[in-house]
Amino acid sequence: MFDVFLWWNSTNSFADVLGRCRPSSVEEDECTTTSTTSSSADVFLWPLAWPDGVISGGPERKTRRRAVAARPRVRSKSLPQPVPQITMTSVAAFLFAFFTDREHGGTNAPVPAQWRQRKTFWSVYAWSSFAYSATGVVYLLLLHRYPAKALYSNEILIEPALWIWQGVISFVCDFIDLGRLSWSHPADRFCACVFISSQVVKFLYFIRVYSWPCLLLFPPALGGSLWIFGRSCLACTRRDAASYFFWHSAWHFALPSAGLLFYALRFFT
Repeated sequence: MFDVFLWWNSTNSFADVLGRCRPSSVEEDECTTTSTTSSSADVFLWPLAWPDGVISGGPERKTRRRAVAARPRVRSKSLPQPVPQITMTSVAAFLFAFFTDREHGGTNAPVPAQWRQRKTFWSVYAWSSFAYSATGVVYLLLLHRYPAKALYSNEILIEPALWIWQGVISFVCDFIDLGRLSWSHPADRFCACVFISSQVVKFLYFIRVYSWPCLLLFPPALGGSLWIFGRSCLACTRRDAASYFFWHSAWHFALPSAGLLFYALRFFT
């Protein structure tokens, strides 16, 4: 067997092309076949190497055949895929579905109900949610002890309450209603988004007030915490219960720990 590279019209069979295509001279580089159904000519590229005696022509013809075969082939470009249109209606529909989904973890990758059998009340996972509440209590005490450090009026009434409430709703969502339909899941989702967004807005608004240690701590602390949360979501998607409990517990500790360190730098430096 030897390799043959052919370009012919889809209406021509392999045998038809061989029967109608013949090299007329030594100098020909390409052989043109005329189709009875089309006025365009099809180009037949002769092989890189035919067995001796099949086609005569000598080394010059072989060199030209190689040059013809080496020519770049122009391929038809595929049609561009349509880009989905993002409208206010589609965004509103997505947000509504996201904040009303009662599945634990969401409809696309819900936490399996079988994992409820693996939870225990006296476990790190169960009590890790209250790390938020503990941070809120410490924050409240610091603002009470150093009222001059408050960045705005009523800060002592707003932000510590957000921390404490986040721990409570997280405990209900991730432990009590683990793996089952409940309104605690969209409530936790909404509160977490509001909580994190408020901290980012506050950081950007008072960026000139914070010391350099606080400025350097906040971005990697928030990014690292969200990365840990992503690992817990990945473990849920892979149906790896042990990894999910580990990484979700780490997520519950990551953000509060970063918050405690941030408040220590803010109030004591």
